[in-house]
Amino acid sequence: MDLEVIRSTSPHRLAHRVSSHALVALFAAVAALELAHHEMWLDELNPWVIVRDAHSLRELFYNMRFEPHPPVWYLCLYALTRITRHPAAMQVLHGAIGTASVALLAYVSPFRRRDVWLMAFGYYLLFEYCAISRGYALGILLAMTCCWLAATPRPRVVAIAVLLALLANTSVFGLIIACALVVALSPTWRTAPRSARAIAIVVFLCGIGLSVWALLPAPQNVFGRDRTLQWSTAHLDYVTALLGVAYLPLPDFSNPSPWNSSLLVTAGRRIPTIGHFAPLAAGGVVFVLALVRLRRSPHLAAAFAGGSVVMLALMYVEYSGGYRHQGHLFVLLLIVMWLDAAARRDRAAIPVWFSFILAVHVVAGVYFAAIDASKPFSWSKDVARFLAAQPHDVPVVVAQPDFLSFLGPPISGYLQQRIYYAMPGGVVRGSYLWYDEMHARGAGEALIVDEITRFARDRSSDVFVVVSHWDSPLLGARVAEFLGDTIEGDERHAIVYRFKKPT
Repeated sequence: MDLEVIRSTSPHRLAHRVSSHALVALFAAVAALELAHHEMWLDELNPWVIVRDAHSLRELFYNMRFEPHPPVWYLCLYALTRITRHPAAMQVLHGAIGTASVALLAYVSPFRRRDVWLMAFGYYLLFEYCAISRGYALGILLAMTCCWLAATPRPRVVAIAVLLALLANTSVFGLIIACALVVALSPTWRTAPRSARAIAIVVFLCGIGLSVWALLPAPQNVFGRDRTLQWSTAHLDYVTALLGVAYLPLPDFSNPSPWNSSLLVTAGRRIPTIGHFAPLAAGGVVFVLALVRLRRSPHLAAAFAGGSVVMLALMYVEYSGGYRHQGHLFVLLLIVMWLDAAARRDRAAIPVWFSFILAVHVVAGVYFAAIDASKPFSWSKDVARFLAAQPHDVPVVVAQPDFLSFLGPPISGYLQQRIYYAMPGGVVRGSYLWYDEMHARGAGEALIVDEITRFARDRSSDVFVVVSHWDSPLLGARVAEFLGDTIEGDERHAIVYRFKKPT
């Protein structure tokens, strides 16, 4: 390279490096602030207490028998809980994972600076897979790392296979994306040495096998058994609409609990007849534009189309838990766009429609980051803070007549101890949720009060009883009530009673 070329390229590289440093530093600062203000809810803290209360890896896998997820995230938390019992440590880890994903975008992705900034502060990377501590963010980091390694001059297929095996064990959607990436990276596999390719195949198949084994529900697990196996036009209509909702994750800004809401859906309802199809139409347009974009790369088109269809089929049979699930449709789109741009070696080749989608994501990302700092995501942390300030010799019992106890695991996590649950057959000490048949039957008000009465008599003590979305005058005097709109709609109401010991 001559001197003139060096002079012309060095300032550009320096500006690129400075911009990357600034982006990562700013994202890390915003993520730290966001996590500090975020109140974790059931789905975040149930895995934490599962891992925290395991004294060995064998006990960890036993505790996971009710969990519909593979083990990688739980193993990360297991290592963390050997150091501390404070759940904020999980948020620190999660923030580091989210920042690492943004760092990959900033330093090694083929996207333009503008698009990288939009991705970083879009809804998924800034809020859904950063503020809410779940294993999905780890899957995104692993997928992006695979894209980076695959675009190097000499891709190491064994290292990529190891990452894909780990990706498959982050979630069922991670499993689908890992399989889609195998198709997307098929040219890489063909050019690899035969011995390396053989090792990579074995590693990947072992990862797939472990993931499938972990995803098979335990015999005693009754949660999520209501699958949709019959044809339903209405259900198909709902699932296919998720394509547009995932690509354009604008919330319903008028909803008091806006998380997992969709402006496309609510606005479409106001338009007679055709408005109902707005999410499907929007998703279909993006889907077709992506396929047109990938028409010269059949392996990428097949990975994108196949992975998307499998994810939608899974959501048809099982269910979609909201953006944490359907957001993987966009993650898959992002991955194939990364690989396509890397193959073209042209940063300006990103289509305008993709940049428009990223700009829409920023609106949602900034909105949720702002309201999460000013409005409770859940009342769980406030309830735990109240209970921590009460006399420690008064036990805490969570009572709920329904299958799910939204406050039990979060309170146990924040109090850093096991609590008591009122259930058929007695008041038992525990932390995480059991999705067995006994819990599925639930318990009536009279039975719950009888069990708490017996417990208070045996302990010769008053009892703090915590309930959510339920009210019983038989539980004693209310000592605290947490009522008001929260970002997460299921944890917007909690009551703490002081149940007096029987005389």
